[in-house]
Amino acid sequence: MDFLLSGTLDKAVANLCRLPRLVSLDLSGNNFTGAIPAMLANCSQLDTILLNDNRFSGSIPPEIFKSSKILKLDLGFNRLNGTIPSENRFSGSLPISLGNCHNLTAFYATSTHLGGVVSPEINYIDLSVNKLSGQIPKSVGDLKNLNNLLLYDNMLSGSLPAELGNCTSLVEISLWTFLLNCCNGNKLAVLTLENNHFNGSFPTNIAKCKSVYRVNLLNNHLEGNIPDDIEKNENISFLNVRGNMLAGRIPAAFAYWTNLSTIDLSENMFSGSIPLKFGKLQNLVRLSISSNRLTGQIPLQLSYSAKLAELDLNDLSEEFRKKLHHLQY
Repeated sequence: MDFLLSGTLDKAVANLCRLPRLVSLDLSGNNFTGAIPAMLANCSQLDTILLNDNRFSGSIPPEIFKSSKILKLDLGFNRLNGTIPSENRFSGSLPISLGNCHNLTAFYATSTHLGGVVSPEINYIDLSVNKLSGQIPKSVGDLKNLNNLLLYDNMLSGSLPAELGNCTSLVEISLWTFLLNCCNGNKLAVLTLENNHFNGSFPTNIAKCKSVYRVNLLNNHLEGNIPDDIEKNENISFLNVRGNMLAGRIPAAFAYWTNLSTIDLSENMFSGSIPLKFGKLQNLVRLSISSNRLTGQIPLQLSYSAKLAELDLNDLSEEFRKKLHHLQY
């Protein structure tokens, strides 16, 4: 039997704010509906507000950010979207009063379908799976203690500001575009840039970041060639550039990324043949190169990759498919 709370919070909040010792409000995982009450701003003693996993709708009231005591705010997994008559999506930016929360250490708004312009002012930012647009502001470099920046699955454009290199505590970036100085702290481990609208070339400087082990560039607008002289990397184990517009030959230099266990280059415009040197990848478990413009034979050298368990060659050129029988184990 479920014992989930439901209804709206309009009247309840007024009473809750009368509790002088109430510092944390956790109403997550219920069935509350309606708008998030602006009256929450009157609960000036609260340092934690958790309203995630409900059915709240409408926009985030800017008043909620007026309290300087807020430490944690979670609004994720609701139905927040605002209104524009033509598109029925939230417009404008996140409330500028977010900057008043000088002690805020975590802000979650995952899967809320928000639109607008990213304005990060805090040291743990999760605004993934929204409709955020525009560029990342240079002021993000002021967040000296930033550990996690999660902005994947949005409609962001431009490139990551060089100022992000000042955030030497970064452990995880999930957004788009990589600059070498993001590795200054030697802590960055995961770079997830999937499902945005970023263009430009493959970020070759990622090879110089020795702390990164996972790179996911899935479903963006990357184009051009990946240079064959890309630097050697012995730490990255996962590389996914599926669903871009990358072209030219597949770099044989990836054979010197010796820790690679997964390579997904599918749904691009790569041409030429599979590099013979890929047989050097002793840790390779999955290789996906489907839906490209590859020709030639499947190299017998792949049989030297003893751990290879999954080879995806679907939708290759007609010439390539006729030569599948050349692959032997």
